[in-house]
Amino acid sequence: MFKVTFSIPYETEFGQQLIISGYEQDNTNEKRWFSKKMIYNNGIWEFTINIKNNTFFSYSYSIEDSQGTHKEAGAPRKLTSSHRQEQYIYDFWRARDNNSPFLSTPFLKVLKKNRGQIHEQISGNFRISTLAHNIPDDLNIYIVGNCKELGDWNPGLGKKMNLLQDGSWAISLDIKLLPKHTEYKYILLSEDDKIIIWEEGENRVFTKPNEAEGIITTVNDYPVKVSFPKIRLAGTALPLFAIKSETSCGIGDFGDLDKFVNLVKESGMNVLQLLPINDTTHSYTWRDSYPYSAISGYALHPVYMDLDALGKIKDREFRERHLKKREKLNSSKKIEWDSVIRTKWLYIRQIFNQEWEKTSKTKEFRTFYKKNESWLLPYAMFSHLRDRYKTSDFRLWPRFNVYKKDDIIEMLSEKSKCQNELHFYFFVQYNLHKQLDQVHKKAVEKGIVLKGDIPIGIHRNSVEAWTEPHLFNFNMKAGAPPDYFSSNGQIWGFPVYNWDSMEKENFRWWISRLEKMSEYFDAFRIDHILGFFRIWQVPLESSKGSSGYFEPSIPYSTEEIHAFGFTESTSSPLFITDSNNPAKFHPAISAKSTPEYSNLGKRNRHVYNQLYHNYFYERNESLWEKNGYKRLQPIISCTNMLACAEDLGMIPDCVPKVMGKLKILSLELERMPKAANGMDGKPDKFPYLSVATTSSHDTEGIREWWGIQHNTLEKTHQGNTTNDTPADICEHIVLRHLLAPSMMAILPFQDLLSIFQDLRHPQPCQERINNPANPDNNWNYRLHISIDSLMDNKSFTSKIQEIVKTSGRKI
Repeated sequence: MFKVTFSIPYETEFGQQLIISGYEQDNTNEKRWFSKKMIYNNGIWEFTINIKNNTFFSYSYSIEDSQGTHKEAGAPRKLTSSHRQEQYIYDFWRARDNNSPFLSTPFLKVLKKNRGQIHEQISGNFRISTLAHNIPDDLNIYIVGNCKELGDWNPGLGKKMNLLQDGSWAISLDIKLLPKHTEYKYILLSEDDKIIIWEEGENRVFTKPNEAEGIITTVNDYPVKVSFPKIRLAGTALPLFAIKSETSCGIGDFGDLDKFVNLVKESGMNVLQLLPINDTTHSYTWRDSYPYSAISGYALHPVYMDLDALGKIKDREFRERHLKKREKLNSSKKIEWDSVIRTKWLYIRQIFNQEWEKTSKTKEFRTFYKKNESWLLPYAMFSHLRDRYKTSDFRLWPRFNVYKKDDIIEMLSEKSKCQNELHFYFFVQYNLHKQLDQVHKKAVEKGIVLKGDIPIGIHRNSVEAWTEPHLFNFNMKAGAPPDYFSSNGQIWGFPVYNWDSMEKENFRWWISRLEKMSEYFDAFRIDHILGFFRIWQVPLESSKGSSGYFEPSIPYSTEEIHAFGFTESTSSPLFITDSNNPAKFHPAISAKSTPEYSNLGKRNRHVYNQLYHNYFYERNESLWEKNGYKRLQPIISCTNMLACAEDLGMIPDCVPKVMGKLKILSLELERMPKAANGMDGKPDKFPYLSVATTSSHDTEGIREWWGIQHNTLEKTHQGNTTNDTPADICEHIVLRHLLAPSMMAILPFQDLLSIFQDLRHPQPCQERINNPANPDNNWNYRLHISIDSLMDNKSFTSKIQEIVKTSGRKI
C-alpha cells in the first residue's frame, strides 16, 4: 500500500465541486470504481488516497454544479509509476476547446510515427510531462528554465524530453537540483539546432513542496503553447465484408484488412473507416448480414476470421475440398452469405478440434481470457444455446431463458457436456482478437488511423438483452422519422434504452463497450448521435416508422391542445397517443400529408401548425440538450479515441450546440445541407471540426447521385443504368471534398474508384451498400476488383497520392 496525493488548481464558482473519479484494478481484472469530492484550499483542490501495490489506477476530474457534471477533455489519466513510494501528483484541468481533439489517439500515437517512442520510465524523484499538438516530425521538445539543471535559459543546454507511447513528452529530473520557485518554458528544437521555437505566453512556474525522502513528485503539465497549421487528414471508407483479395473466402476478412491498410498507405491516405464488425449471428443466413444488429457489444464476427492465419488443417482431403469451395465463393460478384458462413464455420471447427488443447495452455490465451471473462462467458453461453435451440430469441428457449451466472459455471465444469462448446467460442474470439490486434498494430506503425463504428442500438435478441434486460425497454422498437433516406421513416427493431438505469450505473454499459473498441480503433463514428438526445420509438405492432414519436419528449394533454385553440378531436391521425399515458398526445410526424389535415378549417390548420412546430422544434429542446450532454460526455471521455458523429437527419438545434461543447466532429454531406447550422452544404463552408464525405453506406455513390440529379442516368427494366457520370466530373466532386476545411475527408472507396474509367464498376447502381427504406436489405456488396491488383496498379495509387497532395492533406 502506498499514498498518493492529487493536486489540481481550479478557481470554482459558488456551488461548484471538483470531483476525482475512476477505478483501481488488480490482477483479478475486477474494477473497483470510486468517485470522491476533493478538498479546496486557496485555489488548489486536493485528494489523498491509499493505493494497493501491483494495481492499475485510472482517474479523471470533473466539476459538479446545479447544471450537472462536466468532465475534463481527454481520456482518463493513468497512474503508471511502478514505484511503491508516496507520490504527489500535480495535474492541470484539461479544458474542452478547439485543441481537445488533438489529445486523441490519432494525433498522440498514430500520426507520431517513427518518433522513437519509448516505454514509460521514472528514474528520478521528479517527473514532468506535457502534450504537444501537431508538431512536425523533425522537431523535438526541450525544457529550459532559470536554473543550471534546465540550462539557465540557454536553448542549447536545455533538457530533451522523451516521447512516450501514450503520446506525451516527459523527462525525469532530480528535484533537489531545482530552486524553490522554478520558472521554465518548453521549446521546439531541430536535431541540427537550426530551428528554435519558443512557446508562447508567460513563463511557467513550479513551486517545489517541502522536500522529503522517498516521495516522487509528478507534474502533468498544460500542452505546449505553439501554433502550427491545422492538420487535415484524408481517408477512405469501406465495409470489411466488401473487401476482395485474391485469397479471400468470398468475403473480406482480417487478412484482407491488413492488405487494405497497405493500399491506403500506398495511396497517400491516413484514415480507414469501417462499418461495425461485431458478431451478428442469429440464423447463419444472409439475414445476419446487417452489421448494426449485433448479438454482442464486444464479440467480433467469426465470419471475418482470416483462415490462413488461423492455421493449416492436417486433413489433406478436407483442405482440398475447402480450397475448391473457397475459389468458387471468391469468384462470386456478391457475398453468398449462407455458403460463406457454412464454409468458414467448417474450417474453424476443424482447426478448433485440432488446436484447442495446445492453445488453451498458452500464456497469451490465459491473459486474453482473464481480461475478457466478464463478457466472454455470457457470449459463449448465449451462442451455444442459440445453436442448441435453433434461435437467438432467448425468450423461446425451454431452459436458461433467464440469465444466471451460475448456469455458466455449471456448463464449464468438467462433467458438463456443454464445456467443449463454450471452449469453442473462447477459441474463436481469442483468434479474432489476435488477428485484429495485429492489423491495428501494423496500421499504427504505418501511420494509418483505424476508425470504427459503434451502433446506436442492439438487437432485441442479443447477449446484453438477455443478461441486462433492466437497461432496455422491449415494449417499443427504435427507428427514424421520415427523412432523406425514407419518406415513411425507418424501423430498426432495436429495443429502446432505459437511460435512467444506465445513468444510475454511471453509463458503465457504454463505457465498457468503448473501452473494448479502443483496443482496435483510434477513432470512432457515433452512429445516429441524435439517439443520445432522443430516440424515435415505434409501437411493436406498427410496420411504418412514421407511426412513432420521440422518446423522451413532452406530450400534450387534451387541455393544452385546446388551450392552443385547437377544437378537433385528439383521436384523429393528427395525434399519436403516448404509450405510457393514454391522456397525453404527440403530434404525428406525417400529419400534414393526411386527408384529416387537408380537411381542417383554416383556423384549426393554423393552430395545428403552431402545435406541430412547438413540439418538434421548441418544446423539447432543453430536455434533449440536457440528455445529450449528460449521456455523451462520459461516453466520449472514457477512451482516447477521436469521437466523430453521424448527425444526419432531423437535427434539433441542441445537437450542434452540445457537439460544439464536447468538440465532437460532425459529418458533412453536400447533398444533405444543415440549414440549422447556417451552412449551405457546400464543401468549402464545412467547419474544421468535421468529417467531409461525398456519400455514405446509406446513399447512392456520387456517380448515381450526380447522374440522377442531372438527368443523365436512366435505369433500364433490368435495373442496369445508361449514360454514366463522366470520370472527370467524379474527380471534380472528389477533389472539392478533399479541399474542404474539414479535419477529415473520408470518402467511400467506390467514389474514389469512380474517377478511373477503367477501374470503376460497370454499373453505378451496383455500388450502393444499403437502402434504408428496405428493412430486408441484403448487405452483400463486394468490390468487383481485388485490392491485390490495385496495389500493383501504379496509375491508381499515384493518382490518389496526387489529389491528396493537391488538397493539402498529405501528412
